[in-house]
Amino acid sequence: MARAIFQPKIKLLRQMAKASLKHQQNFGFTLIEVMVTIAIIGLISSTVTVATNNARTRGRDAKRIAEKDQVIKALNLYYDTYGAWPNSGSSVYKCLAPSTDINCFNNILGPLNATDGAKFNEFLPQFPTTNALSGTFAYNRLLFSAGPLTYTGDNGAVRTGAFLLWFAENMTSEICPFKILTTGDAYNGCYIYIGPST
Repeated sequence: MARAIFQPKIKLLRQMAKASLKHQQNFGFTLIEVMVTIAIIGLISSTVTVATNNARTRGRDAKRIAEKDQVIKALNLYYDTYGAWPNSGSSVYKCLAPSTDINCFNNILGPLNATDGAKFNEFLPQFPTTNALSGTFAYNRLLFSAGPLTYTGDNGAVRTGAFLLWFAENMTSEICPFKILTTGDAYNGCYIYIGPST
């Protein structure tokens, strides 16, 4: 008798379990669907990361270009005022940096002497840095030589005189029309002819 009482309830429970299983099968995701979704999300995120890094590189290089242009203007004002370029001495290049900068270009090249540095600061109050990563070829400063130096440009033109050497992460002929210095590092250099030596 008890069995007869519970029989309909057991049958009802079985039907509910089947309906629940059918519901799960209709609205669940297969392992393949989940894996494809994860792969698509990974692809999108990697594309966004690359685009963001490229934008950051362009932003850093835009800052370097603007500062390089300011340095060239300051050098020309220096020349117009004093009738000569800052003295680069016996060294081929000097860092455009305070005379107290002991880390100038990773201790390979020295900064301008204190007198010329102070005169230069009349036209550019603060020496820019390249914001380069430590241990890279670009190090930390723009370089200047009063020359006379002679370089043959990438277009075959020959220039003799004073030069500025600056660095960027994405150096192209569009931003470096004279001569690109390929370093094999994260940064390439650009020689810019400033004018004849004095």
